[in-house]
Amino acid sequence: MAEAARKLHETRTQYLKEYNITLRDVYRLLEKPGKNVIKDLYRALDRAVTKAYGFDPESDVLRQLLDLNLAAAERESKKQEVQAPGLPAWVKNPGRFITDACVRFKG
Repeated sequence: MAEAARKLHETRTQYLKEYNITLRDVYRLLEKPGKNVIKDLYRALDRAVTKAYGFDPESDVLRQLLDLNLAAAERESKKQEVQAPGLPAWVKNPGRFITDACVRFKG
């Protein structure tokens, strides 16, 4: 999942710079018929996320997310461990998944 996200981010950033376009312009590419690299990278990320969460790609993703959140809330209410946002504790080399990419606001 991290690798798919990294590839998408790098390619999207390259498009922004190379073609002097905005993120909205990039997302318009997703709305157009036909194949393009950005669409392919988003599909790869979607597949990686679906696999990582054990979701059924043929079922309603919002229902699956709701079920996941309800299960986490149930575990929390029973004082059972719930994986917090971020990398799980079993990741031995977190630097492999961390970049300096972030949203920056100019103010």
